[in-house]
Amino acid sequence: MAADARAALLSGNATYMSFMAPSFQEMADVLLIVEGVRLPAHKAILAANSKVLAEALTSQAPAASTAGMPELPLPGDSLEDTTRALTYLYGHCVFSTEAQSIKSQEDVKAIIRFSHKYAMQGMLDASEIYLINTIETYECHCECTPKSVASWTALAEKNSLRKLLVHCEHFFIHHSDLDLWTDMALVADGISPASLLRILRGLQLTRLHTAGRVRHTGVPKEIPTISMLVAWQQGR
Repeated sequence: MAADARAALLSGNATYMSFMAPSFQEMADVLLIVEGVRLPAHKAILAANSKVLAEALTSQAPAASTAGMPELPLPGDSLEDTTRALTYLYGHCVFSTEAQSIKSQEDVKAIIRFSHKYAMQGMLDASEIYLINTIETYECHCECTPKSVASWTALAEKNSLRKLLVHCEHFFIHHSDLDLWTDMALVADGISPASLLRILRGLQLTRLHTAGRVRHTGVPKEIPTISMLVAWQQGR
C-alpha cells in the first residue's frame, strides 16, 4: 500500500524531479504539504539549502503518511511558488541543468518569495543576479520595461535585496527619457516613497550635472519634483 502511494506521488506531483533518475526519485524521504498537495522531497537537499527547513525537519514529529514518509506542512505557501522553487532547487542548485534554470519573471518572483521565507541564500543570490543582468542589458530583454522594473523595485525592498534595489533605482535615474513619470504604475506596483525620493534626487542631481557640462538652447525636459510625489501619494 505504501509503495503504491509513494509511486503515485512521485509520478503525479513531483514534476520537478521528472528529469532525474528513478532511483534518485525513490530516495525522497519527506512530503511537503502545500495547499493540501503532498510534494515529495529529500531532507538532505532541503536542509543543505535552508537553515529554516533544516530546523523544521529536525524538530518535526515523525508522523508518517500513507506513502511511508513524514510530512512537513508549509502553511501560507502557494503551490505554484513552491513548485517553481523546487524546480529550480533540484534542477539548478543540485544538478546544474540549464534546462531547469530561471526562465521568466514569474519564475524569479516565486523563487525570491520562497527562498526569502526559508532563508535560502544561494537561490536568493541567483535570482538577484538574474534580474540585475536583465536590467543591465535591458535593450536585449523585452520583459525589462519600466513597469517590470517598478515591480522588481518593490520586490527588492520587500525581500531585502539591496543590490537589486540599487540597480532598479539607477535604471529610472539613467533612463528618464522613457516618459515613465506619467505612468501611475510606479506607485501602483508598490514602490515605497523612500525609494521614489531617492530616484527623484538622483534625477535632479543628474540634471544639474548635465546642465553644468553641456550648453544648450531651449527649455530642458521637465523632471519629477517632490510635490509630484506628494500628489501621487495623495491620489492613491
